[in-house]
Amino acid sequence: MDDVLRQQLVPSARFSAVELREAFAEVLAQRSPRQRRLMVAVVLLCGINDRISDAEALAHFLKPLADGGVT
Repeated sequence: MDDVLRQQLVPSARFSAVELREAFAEVLAQRSPRQRRLMVAVVLLCGINDRISDAEALAHFLKPLADGGVT
């Protein structure tokens, strides 16, 4: 996850992507298995973050959350 690009696109972002992922994982781990769901929405901008490699990097970054946040 490119935090430099993220900071440029979302200057109000207070936490790094890793910090957010860890916080999501922590919250999900405290929930029952049936409640361990998380929806992640991503904005794709033409020529900025819309390449296949960007999607692959995002999938790799979010993989720890794939099992409901329990890593």
